[in-house]
Amino acid sequence: MSEELDIPELRKDRDKAWAKVKQLEEQLVAESGRVRLFEAREAFAEAGLKSKHADLFVATHPDAELDKEVIMKFADEYGLVPEPTPAPSGEGEEKKGETKGSKDLSLMSRSGSRAGEGGSAGIQPPPMTREEWEALLISDRSAAEKALHEGRVQIRKDNFYAQHNRR
Repeated sequence: MSEELDIPELRKDRDKAWAKVKQLEEQLVAESGRVRLFEAREAFAEAGLKSKHADLFVATHPDAELDKEVIMKFADEYGLVPEPTPAPSGEGEEKKGETKGSKDLSLMSRSGSRAGEGGSAGIQPPPMTREEWEALLISDRSAAEKALHEGRVQIRKDNFYAQHNRR
């Protein structure tokens, strides 16, 4: 006889093969779910919705089609609003002679004089001498540190800022 078939060994090999098949099926299901999620995110972005809402869609509608009609019905059902689309570059709110950067800088500076725009800076107290600051440091440490941080203290005689900001 050539080889004898060992039945327990064959059963063991069969069980290993079925376990491997089951593991591969689970991997296929997991990867299919990831692919569906990515496709849903792309479809949501194309429909003008936030792509993160696709996670909710995939969780609640695992077998639904990913066409725009179904996605918009879902968005209406859950009250999802489309993302605002940015204005094309070169068009929009920019005034003549004003670039987008200068508009952003003007918002940061808050230098207008109308109500709500910050107005002009208030009157700054004159810089204090080192001796005045040391006395304030003893009596009110936080006020002294604040004055030092704001540059209102003339620590040295060659302090450029304190010399040029005296009023």
